[in-house]
Amino acid sequence: MWSTYDFTGWTGPDWRWTPHTFYALWKYAEMFGNARVLFDTCQGRMWTPPSDVLLARFPFTHNAWIAGLRGYLELQKLAGYPPDAGRQATLDRLLALRVSAFEKDNPWGPDFHNWWQILAVARNFIFLTPELGQYLRQHALSEVQQAFDEYSGDAPYWFVTNYEATYNEITLHHLYDYNALFAVKAMVFQEPREELARYLDVPGFARGDLFYIQNLILTLEAPSLYPDVYKTASSSTARTGDVITFTLVIRDSDALPAQTVPVTVTGALPTGLVYHPGSCASSWGNPPVCSGQSIHWQGVLSGTIPIEIMYTARVTVEEPAILTNEMQVDGGEWGHYTGSVTILANPLQCYLPVIFRSR
Repeated sequence: MWSTYDFTGWTGPDWRWTPHTFYALWKYAEMFGNARVLFDTCQGRMWTPPSDVLLARFPFTHNAWIAGLRGYLELQKLAGYPPDAGRQATLDRLLALRVSAFEKDNPWGPDFHNWWQILAVARNFIFLTPELGQYLRQHALSEVQQAFDEYSGDAPYWFVTNYEATYNEITLHHLYDYNALFAVKAMVFQEPREELARYLDVPGFARGDLFYIQNLILTLEAPSLYPDVYKTASSSTARTGDVITFTLVIRDSDALPAQTVPVTVTGALPTGLVYHPGSCASSWGNPPVCSGQSIHWQGVLSGTIPIEIMYTARVTVEEPAILTNEMQVDGGEWGHYTGSVTILANPLQCYLPVIFRSR
């Protein structure tokens, strides 16, 4: 959305400029360049943070200042300038203060008519960024977990957009809860894609729901619990005597680069297919053992190198048949998975008549 603004020529009043705008400028410059012009134009808009008392009362303001200072320093770096030691010291102080002053309980008191109460669940995690999330994970994980557990207990429907219950005399709840607590799960707890997807609700609007878009991106970019295991065939149809090349690919793209997992792959060819001594190979490690009706491979899987196991099989069935070739991938504690592919043997062919249209 930042591409709709001309930051280099904007001369509006300062009240329209919030500190975390610098975070957006940093990301904008990473994508589109022009960092020096952006920094030179906007560096004077980084104000002095408010008092620690105000930051403690409004933790989302605290988060915004941390994001803004991070963005300022990173944009300064992209612009080719030496780091601002004073700004760095301020960022370090605010980060330490965010941990030492973290408070799960609502600072606005029990007054039922204090409208700030409506942000009680989301307040600690609005304007959360991946960098701040990682910092909280390293320095305040137990405190954040305790707060999240309490918030999700008090507001169990936090992930529902346009929830029809809220504080005081309003019909629909605001949209901050489902983005703020989702960000905690992704950025602080670093939960896997499969867990995040369970809390990915529909957008609050037909189009342009930025909170939903952010949640969706966090889900897609999160590491998966499971590896990619899939199988392909050189042809989806074959006739008696045809030779098909099967390929099994195992990839654990989310594993640590140094991580290795012992893997055993076994496969039994279905009736109608028999191993053909044309190919029996693996992309690395020892080659598989291929015999009449079975394939076997044993080795290790890393997070950097996928495994491809290739072998050929001949179609022996003479009647039309559906042949499903499965291979089992056993990773022990890492999990057990199946890769399969189906081909049609001797399919019946149907030809449509040729129809000419006269003019």
